[in-house]
Amino acid sequence: PEHELATRRLYARIFESQVLNRRLECLSCHNSAWSVTDSPDSTLDRSWPASGRIEAGVFGDDTGLDPDRISTLFRIRDVMSLDLRENTNDLWFRGEGLRPWGMAAGCGEFEPPDTLPTDWLEDKAYLVQDFGDQGSIYDLEGLLRTAFDQNRGEPLDFSPSSTPDGLTALVQMMALSVSEAIWEEVIGRPLTAPHNLPRNAMQRDVLQHLASTFVSSGYSLKAVLRATVLHPYFAQSAPADCAAGLDAYYLSPIYDPWSIESATAQMHGNSVGDQVSRLPARVLLRSLTSALDWPPAPRFFPQDDTVEQVKLSPIAEMQRDIGAFMTDGEIGFRGSTFQETLAWESAFGGCRPPDAMTTEASDFIDSLETAAAGHTLYDAVSALKDRLLADPAISSPGEEAVLQALSGYQLDSPLDELPDANAALRRVCTAFISSPQFLLFGITPADRLTSSVSSPLPGVSPEVHCDRVSKLVPNAFCSGGSLQFTR
Repeated sequence: PEHELATRRLYARIFESQVLNRRLECLSCHNSAWSVTDSPDSTLDRSWPASGRIEAGVFGDDTGLDPDRISTLFRIRDVMSLDLRENTNDLWFRGEGLRPWGMAAGCGEFEPPDTLPTDWLEDKAYLVQDFGDQGSIYDLEGLLRTAFDQNRGEPLDFSPSSTPDGLTALVQMMALSVSEAIWEEVIGRPLTAPHNLPRNAMQRDVLQHLASTFVSSGYSLKAVLRATVLHPYFAQSAPADCAAGLDAYYLSPIYDPWSIESATAQMHGNSVGDQVSRLPARVLLRSLTSALDWPPAPRFFPQDDTVEQVKLSPIAEMQRDIGAFMTDGEIGFRGSTFQETLAWESAFGGCRPPDAMTTEASDFIDSLETAAAGHTLYDAVSALKDRLLADPAISSPGEEAVLQALSGYQLDSPLDELPDANAALRRVCTAFISSPQFLLFGITPADRLTSSVSSPLPGVSPEVHCDRVSKLVPNAFCSGGSLQFTR
């Protein structure tokens, strides 16, 4: 019973946080009907939830419900096809049953829905409606299908006085969750505070707009992505200089809603600096391995089927430490931490792939060395910078001095005359992949459609780059060295 209860609670918690974007323990103080941080004075109001009592429709009450009412829908025994045996290391042996959607047998099989008995623990399930002690994942799937079919293509009503029915409230809650996930992936900042509700009016309005776009478009993720990148706050340009001072805080506090608490009134808004954040861990890994022609990092933890405990490999530990999602217990994180920085440096500080990703094939730096004849170190460094940072220019004497110090040579040195050109380029590479330009995003860089290199190395021209990237991007093609898209 303890194992059954713990397992169903785990899946219910994942469903609440990842699908509904709610924490039941927070609802007694913060929900769409009211909040302890509400205020009739809009300048003091710190809670701006999406309009409409959607928690009441989904959970039966504004303040939520007993978490075990939801977790019963995720009951395991008698629903999954399992053969329970006593006095063994592994109590659950997989049996034969139904495999929805043709999924792999290793994911588990299920008993037919018309053969399910009442809940072994005698709990009663609830989500939108009361399923009694018969509730199961089958009921949840049917509930979601009915709710989404009923509301597909319909405009969402976010008027303050709206009280949606349970199925509509469920779609609204899930639409808000999906929309925020897309916004956060693109922008790097969420639209809600830790209690899962927006903290100011602009965050609420953006979230409602995205959710309405999602549902009215027939649940198109592309439509939400399009609405996100067309928002005026997407990729705001940096100011021409830093002389703006306090005038730089001209944006509504959508990236950092806590700025309203600043003791300096002029800093209650946000600046373009507030939109800067670290790229997601897997984006960084993919960018690095693709740019340097390394094999991709193996995803997820390797697991030995003969034991229950997951075994960590060094490459899996590295991915966990830099914030990549690995398991339900290691869901990853977004943001830069001291541990993440050390893990990235430890894994890639020499600009060589870790042992688990190493092959005998040459990488991009090797190819630069191979094409050395007739070229200088400057050419190779510029090509490497272009490959990693999309900017071939070495634009100042200060930058040139730093690059010479890192490489150990004058940049005008003939590349094929350097005794350890490969090692020199890898030292420079280490600096590039540890730089803000590689790790962070949020400030739109200047366009670099033409190279400033007088004698580019083979394979690093804008045309070659464009051709390579176009093969990685759907509906893309090259024209004159510039990436174009088909509709």
